[in-house]
Amino acid sequence: MLQSELARFKVKGDQVIPLFARPDDDVVPLIISLFKEGRKLSEINEDIKTLSKVYDYKLVKGISIVMSRLCNFVGGDGSPLELRRFLFSKGPVLNRDRREEVLREASEKFRVEDPLEYMYSDMKDEMKVSYVPKVSAEELVGMYNLSLLQTMLFKAFKMKVYMSSRWKEVIRLSKSLGLMYYAYVEPQSVEFIGPMTLLKLTERYGRNLALLVPEVVKSRDWKIEAELVLGKKRRIFNLKIDSSPLIYAKGDEEIRPSFDSTVEEYFYKDFKAVAKDWEVVREPGFLVVNDGSGRVMIPDFLVKKGEFSVYIEVVGFWTKEYLEEKVYKLKNVKEKVLVLIDEDLSTDKVDLDNVIKFRKKIDVTKVYQWLNKRMPKPKLTELKADGEYIRLMDVAKEFGVQVKDVKDVVEKMDDYVVLKTFAVKRKILDGMSKEDFNGKDVSYVKAKYGDFVEEALEFLGYKIKYKDLFNAVISR
Repeated sequence: MLQSELARFKVKGDQVIPLFARPDDDVVPLIISLFKEGRKLSEINEDIKTLSKVYDYKLVKGISIVMSRLCNFVGGDGSPLELRRFLFSKGPVLNRDRREEVLREASEKFRVEDPLEYMYSDMKDEMKVSYVPKVSAEELVGMYNLSLLQTMLFKAFKMKVYMSSRWKEVIRLSKSLGLMYYAYVEPQSVEFIGPMTLLKLTERYGRNLALLVPEVVKSRDWKIEAELVLGKKRRIFNLKIDSSPLIYAKGDEEIRPSFDSTVEEYFYKDFKAVAKDWEVVREPGFLVVNDGSGRVMIPDFLVKKGEFSVYIEVVGFWTKEYLEEKVYKLKNVKEKVLVLIDEDLSTDKVDLDNVIKFRKKIDVTKVYQWLNKRMPKPKLTELKADGEYIRLMDVAKEFGVQVKDVKDVVEKMDDYVVLKTFAVKRKILDGMSKEDFNGKDVSYVKAKYGDFVEEALEFLGYKIKYKDLFNAVISR
């Protein structure tokens, strides 16, 4: 964040628009070049003053502050103070030879090459740059723009956030900052609410809202809407900002899933390995508790396959208060949530539907079976056949119906001929009817056409004669 007087913005009606910097602004590489190892802060500040006379003062000063925060500075330790005391104790020195003698004595006593340069090295302006990170113009501008946005939100008393991810981190941080919030479902958003009246408005609350911003912008997609109080007349203005590559928070690159426990981590890895036909999402969006409070619950996982999805909550380590709150939220969300619960928790404490118990480690095969049993079966009328042949039994299992029901549907398809346990494309049978299979080995023909061959040959008037358990010959 920056000092409030360095905030750059323009006002258009009731809208306040931050004036973000751009990587191609000429002044950016000039500011970066000022920070070199060994340079004194006083020297850098003098150059910054010069740049401020040519470019926008607030821009130059703001970017310089951000850049200085990235660098390390060193000054003298306790010795400069002792050196000053030593030199001043020698009283006025009016003669050059005496001056050289005192400086030589100080140099030997304090083991410094130039006592005059070292004597004020513990003062801020005399500190020297000891480390300068490699930072691009894009990164520096992104960090400056983030600081500018935070500075604007210093004056906010209400902020609404829309994000594609990272809800758990943001809501957890808001609680630690003492912020009140209210959640909305459509579109999914959270409004952080300030004091109930402007008379109670304090910058401390705005500061806490501003501290949420770095976590918000780490999400892939985000939007912030805020109401700010500006000016002596304390007028209310609206601020709206969409996700932008011009705003950068360290670590906003794609983040690996984090876990609250090893139980959750193992479940995530094991489920991905076993249920390859399902997608698993770590800490998806929140669910609103339907009690009018605006509170939310953020499930541990969302698993989905096609249009079907189920939220999953892992309940392991707990306290009485935690468990009561968790059960209350689970009972008051409208979405289906599968609860994976440590079996050390007695069932009388957890009166919930859709529960799978575990001990130490979650059995993902049980979860996989539970999901597949509850996944809605597609309607047989939605069957789309485009292969050379269909296994009628496989289709019946997929749709949860009898083989007879599948035959009834496929028989209405002009492209297929229904046999006993297969349905075969009519053009395949037409092609086979033009060949002579008499005396040929069944395995040869099966390798050429597929497993349906025996039924197709019988349909075409051939007979199958088995020589032994594994070998058979075709005859008319």
